[in-house]
Amino acid sequence: MLIEQILLHVPCAIFWKNLDGFFLGCNKLFLERAGFHDYTQLIGKDDSELPWKEFKNEYYEDDQYVITAGKTITRIEKIPMNNRIIISETTKSPLIDDGKIIGVLGVCLDITDRHEKEQLKLENELQKQKLNSQGKFREVVGQVNHDIRSPIASLQMLTKQYSHLLPENERNSYNKAIEQITDIANNMMNYFKPKNKWEDILKLEANNPLLVSAELLEVLAEKKYEYINKTILFTHNFSQTGNFAFINLNACTFERMISNIINNAVDALEDKGGTIEVRLDVKDNLVEIIIEDDGKGMPNKVKDKIMNNEAISAGKKDGHGIGLTQVRQVLEKSGGKLNIESTLGVGTKITLTFPKAATPTWMAERIKIEKDSLVVIVDDDPSIHGAWDSRFKVEAKEVTIKHFEIGEEAINYLNNLAEIERQKVLLLTDYELLKQNMNGLDIIKKSNIKKAILVTSYYDSPKVCEVAVKDNIKILPKALAVNVPIIFREKIISNSKKVDMVWVDDAREFINDLITRFYSHLKLDVYYDPADFLKDVEQYPLDTKIILDGFYCDDSGFTIIADGITIAKKLHAAGYNNLYLTSSEDIPQQVLPSYVTFISKHDTENMVILDKL
Repeated sequence: MLIEQILLHVPCAIFWKNLDGFFLGCNKLFLERAGFHDYTQLIGKDDSELPWKEFKNEYYEDDQYVITAGKTITRIEKIPMNNRIIISETTKSPLIDDGKIIGVLGVCLDITDRHEKEQLKLENELQKQKLNSQGKFREVVGQVNHDIRSPIASLQMLTKQYSHLLPENERNSYNKAIEQITDIANNMMNYFKPKNKWEDILKLEANNPLLVSAELLEVLAEKKYEYINKTILFTHNFSQTGNFAFINLNACTFERMISNIINNAVDALEDKGGTIEVRLDVKDNLVEIIIEDDGKGMPNKVKDKIMNNEAISAGKKDGHGIGLTQVRQVLEKSGGKLNIESTLGVGTKITLTFPKAATPTWMAERIKIEKDSLVVIVDDDPSIHGAWDSRFKVEAKEVTIKHFEIGEEAINYLNNLAEIERQKVLLLTDYELLKQNMNGLDIIKKSNIKKAILVTSYYDSPKVCEVAVKDNIKILPKALAVNVPIIFREKIISNSKKVDMVWVDDAREFINDLITRFYSHLKLDVYYDPADFLKDVEQYPLDTKIILDGFYCDDSGFTIIADGITIAKKLHAAGYNNLYLTSSEDIPQQVLPSYVTFISKHDTENMVILDKL
């Protein structure tokens, strides 16, 4: 009776069968798992009549092995129950009576929870190994990417510098080869960017100043590989101002938007091949992105629906659809605008415009040097040094250049310079220096050089940017090294430059148009940045006619960084006495100094005869 009570209530399923596989008995837990309420329902049945009948042959083979060999076996197996599947550690032993085997005794231990935990642990371990492998491979790819980008920058600078010496066909071949290498580098990094779970990514990433040219090139590189089997020519044309333009937008959102539009352009080519061109420019403080194809064009009714924010279901080839729902959402949230020009049989031109964001304080939009400057270049790639030499040789040939591939050697050299020489130094250093226990930021900090530019592909690293802003260090994306203007200035000599007027105004188009139309016969100097003017002002005689703007804004056009009255006061204190102030806004008389002549920009009559006033 005691044994029966134990068997009935022990917390594992127990059964026993005869030699032919028919059940002779079981305990309470096994009975429940078999789906019965009474033991008489089970007696005389075999596995073919129970919930796990699909495994009856396997169970019968195990039973016969135990009976024939007289040995105990243990299996880990799945057992279907009435409402679930359990993982069982099943042990079968010979059932013996009077020394004879009369059947099989089975014990089923439910290890489902343990198995799931072990499985989860194993999966987690495999996932860790996978992530670790991906991380290592990412490092390798990142290293290869770094190794490629430096020679690319070198090739771009050299080709641009000496392109006029090459025949057109050779020049085009060089440019195409460089572009292909650039695409390979961009595509390697794109490979590791998540292509799904966009929503999760977008929730995590906030809008930040985005360097549009760099992001467009990455998307183009990805599309060239995505459609490598199609006869499509992808081209791009970025203006000088476009190369350095920023907008406030999440990078993933932007890439997804451009990707959608290019996918639609590919669909419009209908497997016939063609050209897709991406252009980038800045006009009236707006960043303009144009994506144009020479495909089948778009019917007016579809174009009108898109422009009226109506749902579009047409044009869903290859699953891309018209793809502009997300585009409209992005534009609505970012203050952007969409324009579509399309002609059936000719092609489609999509124009996106975004408010130009203020250029980050870390961005190096230009390289300014003077005749007696000492340019120190630090980069572990020898090709970069030759490329910089080629640029300075043409654009600032009178400066002295020192090259270093080892950061420690550069630091020692700079720290041993006399202070007067250190003040002449412009330091251009790479961020990542291979197999050296320092980076470019370390070099700048240890050498304490005030005029320093970090030339790197890590411009979008929050950590790098944070340090750069904190320490007032400029960053030049390595891909823009070929495009960054080098402004070479002769050493300023007091009162040495005589001109009819000096115009200091940040409204470039307005001033350039005014000068072209009414003052082209005069000798003028024009400054768009008051800080640049103040650095040069000493060269102008004290009676020079200087025309200031009322207010000067940053690149966003919304934040005032200086005002003409304050600048006029500084000039007057230095002895300048021929000062004018122009503005589109009225200037209260009480704030206008007596030595400044005010002329409204709306006063066309006087604006065009300033030279005679």
